[in-house]
Amino acid sequence: MLFDGNDDDAIIPINSTIWPSTGDFSICFWAAPVNGLDVDWYFGQTTGKTTAMTFSHDHFNKLRFRISNGPSNTVDLQTVAMSRLTNNQWYHFAIVVDRSSASSSKIYIDGNAASMDTQTVDAAADININNDLYIARNTATSQNSGSKAMKCADFAIFSEAIPEKLIKKMHRAKCRLDLTRGKFSKELVCYYRPGISNSDFSGNLGDLTVSGATIGQGHP
Repeated sequence: MLFDGNDDDAIIPINSTIWPSTGDFSICFWAAPVNGLDVDWYFGQTTGKTTAMTFSHDHFNKLRFRISNGPSNTVDLQTVAMSRLTNNQWYHFAIVVDRSSASSSKIYIDGNAASMDTQTVDAAADININNDLYIARNTATSQNSGSKAMKCADFAIFSEAIPEKLIKKMHRAKCRLDLTRGKFSKELVCYYRPGISNSDFSGNLGDLTVSGATIGQGHP
């Protein structure tokens, strides 16, 4: 699925009954940047949420995953400064949040753990992320609206801090690995394959709502 970086997005309808609000979780997806800018937003949540989640390449050339809760950050994972990713090259991203171990909470790129600059995780907070998640767009509370020109393939959320072994397997298999089969299939919160189908293959959530994005722009 191709997003033009202007106003395209695809919305995942996350709800409170399926989101692991007090447990571990992981978010994994394939993306290919089309036009890298100063701040690239891979996904974000809707304006007006007290608790909001974003993943971006920020002004300091760091990949940053953040869940903000009012003025504080319940989760804040930042890599060290890194080179801008190559346009039109596919990358596999995995964000792993271990609520009992901030040092085990990491961002992975192409199967490898990135060097981390910040690893902050509030073990006790109830992370009530029960609102739409926008792929390729940021509309989070107190953030400037922004969109990303990118391609996106498989997008999955697990109610588990998945092991590095599985992350490496996902990267090696590219999009040929069926995540609905195997040891961690029961931990799937949602599993979308943008460009192939708008359905949630886990059966837990509803269809993607696609706005403007072009279907069928390939995969790794």
